[in-house]
Amino acid sequence: RQVDPGLLEQTAGNQFRLRLYPIPAGGERRVRLVLRDSLPTVPQGLQWSLPVFFARQAEQVKVRLEANGTGQPVAVGVNPLGFTLKTGAYVAQWQGRGADLPAQLQWSLPLVRSTDVVTGLHEGQRYLLASVPVRTSTAPRVLPRRIGLLWDASGSAGSRDRAAELAVLDRYFNALGTGQVQLTVLRDRSETPREFTVNKGDWSALREYLRALPNDGASALGDWTPNPAIGEYLLVSDGLANYGSQTLPTLSPDQRLYALSSAGAKTDTPRLRAWTGAHHGQLLQVSSEAEVPGVMSLLLQQPVDVADVVARGVEDVNVDAASATQGWIRVTGRVLRPDATVLLSLRGGGSDPQPITLSVANARGVEGGLVAHAWANARLAALAADPAGAQASKALSQQFGMVTADTSLLVLETLDDYLRYGIRPPAPLRAAYDQRHALTVADLASERK
Repeated sequence: RQVDPGLLEQTAGNQFRLRLYPIPAGGERRVRLVLRDSLPTVPQGLQWSLPVFFARQAEQVKVRLEANGTGQPVAVGVNPLGFTLKTGAYVAQWQGRGADLPAQLQWSLPLVRSTDVVTGLHEGQRYLLASVPVRTSTAPRVLPRRIGLLWDASGSAGSRDRAAELAVLDRYFNALGTGQVQLTVLRDRSETPREFTVNKGDWSALREYLRALPNDGASALGDWTPNPAIGEYLLVSDGLANYGSQTLPTLSPDQRLYALSSAGAKTDTPRLRAWTGAHHGQLLQVSSEAEVPGVMSLLLQQPVDVADVVARGVEDVNVDAASATQGWIRVTGRVLRPDATVLLSLRGGGSDPQPITLSVANARGVEGGLVAHAWANARLAALAADPAGAQASKALSQQFGMVTADTSLLVLETLDDYLRYGIRPPAPLRAAYDQRHALTVADLASERK
């Protein structure tokens, strides 16, 4: 028929490829990319990141952004877009060459420190999303005397901000004081570990060695052997593993794993969060040196974790405590009845457990599929740590039309195309599809009979 579908697929980590063909001579094809995201929390409020790297080769780019229901967005780093208040919303506009845009635009949004519980409907099912402020402790955690540093020096490391990463290590080793660091350099295969001494925060020998490392080769992040004498490991990487074993080597139960990435939107966040979450650690993400002070609490302070979750009338509850050290946790779930509640108990930082009650009856409703997709994203992140979760991930991807490492999005042209290939279309065509698909199934049953 000379018309092929658009294909959107995940290539590696948080990177995606869109193929659209054919483009008619002298004509155009119009594409709409929809990004649904629950903005991460930082001490200043919410962090809004917009990757625009894909537009940098365009001759002309027009950008129009609108922020509703927030205070004025404050630009972070290199950012040519400023917001002004227009008819109740903050609006920013920009026009120019794609090459004049940075790889990523970023703002912080003010966030009121109060519990916010919302629900939203998706295909008849109600979902819950709650943002909860929590007390944090400033008590520093005791660092082990022996630390393992896993440094990813593969080819993709060239897109990381080495200055920001070294700034994190500077504060980390200053907190350590005096101790031993075992460095393992990772590429397509790991190098022999090297020993370095940190003396009263001085790690200059290790710093100069890291500065001189070339970035080359594939990424085999699982090709190293844990040392039982190491108290905790810090993996400095974008998380992209494209060679060798895709799984993390087995650590001792008392060994922590932290991860640090400065690769921005290119970071394989689900992989690094799954690895660190399974080993009592945290993922630190920085895009510049200016962000370093805001994330150090994740690495240096006593962690806050969830001691207990009691859900009544809510299924598949996900509690994201990754930002608890910065004062917030996020809870999602599938609501089964209107009087549903979720009871949380948090511990950490040397304080007594914090009891928290979330009530669906007092929640406000939100239109659209944002709450449902927040739940689906949280479930996919949780399943990423479970090797047996591939089938459940695939079912979620199909239900919500989300691209993952195991599923692609096929964008077809007409209702007949969806019927021909048996793919359920988006909302505008779904009712007509269900009606005609039911007739097709009935006709096939009659033919067989």
